[in-house]
Amino acid sequence: MDWPIWRVGAMLTAAMLLTAGCDAGTESASGSEPAVQPTTVVDVRTLTLPLDPYRPDRKQERQLEYGRMLLALKCLRQYGFDVSAPPIAKPFALAVNERRYGVTSEAEVAVYGYRPPFEDGERPEEPEMSKAALSVLTGKDVQIADVPEGGCRGQANRELSDGLDPDAVDWDLAQMLSAKSLKQSEADSRVQAVFGKWSECMKRSGYSYKNPDAVDDDPVMNSGSLTEQEIKTAVADVKCKKEVDLIDTWVAVDVAYQNQFLEKNEEGLAALKAQLDTRLRVAAAVVSGK
Repeated sequence: MDWPIWRVGAMLTAAMLLTAGCDAGTESASGSEPAVQPTTVVDVRTLTLPLDPYRPDRKQERQLEYGRMLLALKCLRQYGFDVSAPPIAKPFALAVNERRYGVTSEAEVAVYGYRPPFEDGERPEEPEMSKAALSVLTGKDVQIADVPEGGCRGQANRELSDGLDPDAVDWDLAQMLSAKSLKQSEADSRVQAVFGKWSECMKRSGYSYKNPDAVDDDPVMNSGSLTEQEIKTAVADVKCKKEVDLIDTWVAVDVAYQNQFLEKNEEGLAALKAQLDTRLRVAAAVVSGK
């Protein structure tokens, strides 16, 4: 059985703090590039981007997964299958935006290089069930009458929506727009300019990379074990990002593109948010036993 049957399938957010810079004005580039608000990022681990409220954060994703699983197992019991629920899995440890712009913590990279400094959360445990129960769960090859459309999994999904149509929204919309804004911000002339400054800084430290992504393409950085060279490169990377204010610039441009997408997709995102809020409310009640 493939675990993602329990998953809601969105990349998730950590909602906290982004502070604006001291200059209240805006800057704009030529062409169609959006104006940006000068920004100071306090900590990427607590960074909230405009599209983040339209996606569950890591803790909420686990609750949605677990709530849907409990509802599906409740449905299975109606057909004579008593399947025990495993404990809820821990949320992923990395905050949703923590590595969006690459490594940023000199203290962490001095020990771990480009690798995460901890286990990236628990993989949700699969409940054990018979082949017959699995067929009722999925609604495939069912030998029992009156199984709901899509099986107990489909029924659980509808119950999470509490009367709303889960197929009426694009569940991938916010994540797709978030990925698009990152790509467009990276190609933006203002970010490209600061990449150039970062590259010059790296050269002064003895490294030749066009931009931070180029480090990922370096075979030395993809070796099986952590090396001293990787640590030194990562430390230089973080120091140069700080020296040229790369993160502040990149976040400001990324935010500008996300705000554009919010305006252009207002109706779809509003529908998504309404359903997400409903699902979170229902899942929280199910998990708490109410």
